[in-house]
Amino acid sequence: MLRLIIVVVLAISTFNVWAKGTTTVTESNDVTDSAVTNAKLKAMRGSESPLSIKMRMKYLGAGVDNLGSGARPNPDNNVVPPETELQGTVAFSYRLNSHSTVSAGTGISFLQPEEEGFNRSETYEPYIQYDRTHKTWGMEHDTYGKIGYYTGRSREAGRDLHFVVGDYFVKPLEGTRFSVGVDFGIGAKTFTKYNGDDYDWGWGLSPFAEYKISDSFNATLMITTGGSHYRRGELLSDTIFAEFGLGYSLTDVVYINPVVAMYPESPDLETTTISIDTIVSAF
Repeated sequence: MLRLIIVVVLAISTFNVWAKGTTTVTESNDVTDSAVTNAKLKAMRGSESPLSIKMRMKYLGAGVDNLGSGARPNPDNNVVPPETELQGTVAFSYRLNSHSTVSAGTGISFLQPEEEGFNRSETYEPYIQYDRTHKTWGMEHDTYGKIGYYTGRSREAGRDLHFVVGDYFVKPLEGTRFSVGVDFGIGAKTFTKYNGDDYDWGWGLSPFAEYKISDSFNATLMITTGGSHYRRGELLSDTIFAEFGLGYSLTDVVYINPVVAMYPESPDLETTTISIDTIVSAF
């Protein structure tokens, strides 16, 4: 059933992209369009319609030395080793005004255990999210807040609620094709099966530089770092990794971003991965 839902949403999205491509592209000239020029930010903003469907999916692949593997690199030595996965969110979005939306959706995940194919799937963490796309001090922003409710295996492990706030912003460098920016977020989780003082929290910081190849293509180099605090323990730093990506803007609401990621501390084929991040809005 879940696979059928995903296929239907993808079909609707594809039709919506085709339909918009056969009509005028000058219909949407409000304040937001004049403020935001970055291709990825336009896709993150989503459709200008009052009601729409928004999907963000990311394929997380194995090391390039064994692309068919079901296991991904584990430099942080996580207790549960990461597996090859197709994950993301699907949400219904309501546009409050030209700058702001509120969305209600759920996470979805397809896991690929070793030699089994993508045969494990689940929906998880229904959520509500507020986004504001704006231009401040010459920088283009998507600022957001999100609250999610854990379900499934996470709920069984005692997790309760998930809170996240963050900002993705870009600063075009005047007179050049370059931009610089930062993707920053901080989040926390609460528990139901432990003492009230138990909680997780973490942060992520990803500065990046972007080069605009054309109106539809860009190249991005991003360095990601962060930290995690697990239940009254000490703050642990995550392993730094670097990403090089090529972004393609099919339309203002469809953005495809294949990425090659590596860990500078141990640069080898075993820990270098390929992923694909896609943002699509329909209606």
